[in-house]
Amino acid sequence: MREDELQAKFAGISVFEKDGYRAPHKPLLILLAIGRAIRNQPRLAYYSDLEEPLAGLLHDFGRPAATVHPEYPFWWLQTDQVWQVESDGPMEPRKGHRDPKRSELLLKHARGGFSGEIYDYLSANPQRAAAIAKDVLERNFPNSLWDDVLSAAGIPADDNVVTGSRRGSAFRRLVLEAYRFECCICGLKLQIGMTAFGVEAAHIKWHQAGGPEVVPNGLTLCLIHHKAFDRGAISLTGDCRVIVSKALHGDSSYEDLFGRFHDSGLRLPRDRTDWPEANFVEWHRTEVFRD
Repeated sequence: MREDELQAKFAGISVFEKDGYRAPHKPLLILLAIGRAIRNQPRLAYYSDLEEPLAGLLHDFGRPAATVHPEYPFWWLQTDQVWQVESDGPMEPRKGHRDPKRSELLLKHARGGFSGEIYDYLSANPQRAAAIAKDVLERNFPNSLWDDVLSAAGIPADDNVVTGSRRGSAFRRLVLEAYRFECCICGLKLQIGMTAFGVEAAHIKWHQAGGPEVVPNGLTLCLIHHKAFDRGAISLTGDCRVIVSKALHGDSSYEDLFGRFHDSGLRLPRDRTDWPEANFVEWHRTEVFRD
């Protein structure tokens, strides 16, 4: 199998999309399985062994939800012609559905993994596997999260994988200018010569979910607040005040970095037309914020 054929297969994975709803279940399973292939672990893994690490990925990097369902991507990734499931006999489907119940996956010792051809290629070419992982990341997550997702999926990170694309350089410049080159939460403003340092332009509604490259969909955030925003540790209210997730906790630095900013107003652009748009803020609170 050629690399371009394999990349095309993974690029064609069907992911549920509707009104910006995030459903990275299949991409996270793919990354977990790529990590297994790179480490030369067995091609097929019991669902019982994949359930906990996949649930962890879904909990940390998926859409905020009270419960997660790793059994869904384990079964439905078969429809994309890259994944196989075997079991000790037929499995009873859920009522009114075609996929089996979680209890059936466990009872019938269901085993899943990439097809033999795909697994052999990935395990024999770890650098190519890492490049495919980067493609999956770029389609589903902002690059502030890439190294965290890779680490959680068991994929060794290197500069070639975690370096972000150059997409959005005009967006970055416009957002930084509108927010006067300072973090709109804590006010950090640093420069090396004439270049802003330590602050970044963050998307409110992720590019991967259809968020546009316009200033009302942007914030200027320092490195720590950018990652916290993309991880859902912080978000905004409709009137542009900071909210901190109750799930976030830490040592004495918590109050300095986060606690004191809860319910504080953003340092907003002078031009009101550059202020965050309500629909983008609502998307972030619904799809990313972990309350």
